[in-house]
Amino acid sequence: MEKARLDERPSLILTRSYPVAPEKVWRAWTDPQALKQWFRPDASVILRPSDQGTRLELRHERYVDMENQPTHEQGWNGALDQLGHLLQEK
Repeated sequence: MEKARLDERPSLILTRSYPVAPEKVWRAWTDPQALKQWFRPDASVILRPSDQGTRLELRHERYVDMENQPTHEQGWNGALDQLGHLLQEK
């Protein structure tokens, strides 16, 4: 498929704040054992320090169609909830 057509596909962006340092969120994102506990593929992430700890922005881009967007959003929210639980444990 042409790049221009791919760029026109809808995206999903979710943002969460976690009351921990960015390094801890990064470790949960990059450590293979921690990643298996909460992550699903096909996304990119941006981490920024915030007053509450860390702000995470997750982007799942270029859906084939919008019909699947609510299912993806529900799945990602579940994964981010799992990440929040994991971050509180360590």
